[in-house]
Amino acid sequence: MLIPDEIAREVSGGLAHSAAELTDEQVKLANPFGPPGSAMKSISDRVDRLAARAVEPADYLFNDGGLWQFAQQHMELDRDGFKQVIREQAFRATTLHELGHNMGLRHNFIASFDRANFFPEYYQIKKQVNDELGAEPVFVPFQENDETPEAFAERYAEWDAQREVRLARETELGIRNYRYSSIMDYSGLLYNDWNGLGSYDKAAMRFLHAGLVDQSECEGGIDRCATAARTQVQWYQGGELCEANGDCPTPPPARPAAATSASPATWA
Repeated sequence: MLIPDEIAREVSGGLAHSAAELTDEQVKLANPFGPPGSAMKSISDRVDRLAARAVEPADYLFNDGGLWQFAQQHMELDRDGFKQVIREQAFRATTLHELGHNMGLRHNFIASFDRANFFPEYYQIKKQVNDELGAEPVFVPFQENDETPEAFAERYAEWDAQREVRLARETELGIRNYRYSSIMDYSGLLYNDWNGLGSYDKAAMRFLHAGLVDQSECEGGIDRCATAARTQVQWYQGGELCEANGDCPTPPPARPAAATSASPATWA
């Protein structure tokens, strides 16, 4: 069972920083399918009871810093106006998701981890936090031959404190709103697809309906390549083996416009 660090701290009363530090009894408490007395089961049952009466408690909706950041962006709105914005955002995101199915896209269960294709704002926020707080601290695992467990615990606590400060600042700036590459994913967050189509969705549409693939040339790791300029080039069956048109196998002919209501030529 995967237990997020936040849940580990909750069920341990703040004593554990991760699931690895939980006792067997604390792991049982974190199990959402556990006995009726478990903490997670109790919270889940409460939310279900309220949801059955069309009530969504504030501590359930707004227990995430990313959604608080969205709320702060619309502080000038009254209650009805804010509710309308949420409705519009949710409806737009759901509509785009379902249209994606109609256009040939299946569910994408990796987009929330596809860091190389996150929105540009994700990297802009990362750079801003680096400018404010300095470079992100590197975690060094326990050096058994060079330090005592006590020294490691102290070093880990210092690293974790710095990490928490960075995460809080990134969340405050709204980084979670840009941490996905496809609207076809299920991220588990209410607002995580409110920025519309991701770069994966657009690239998939270009490939499916226009025969184009994204291309970028960069060096220096995923962060540098993610922000590199991209161009679209014609796809050939030969893939990377093609350096010129004559080197490539002939791509399959496009379907005539009369055969479909959305021909490749329409989308090019």
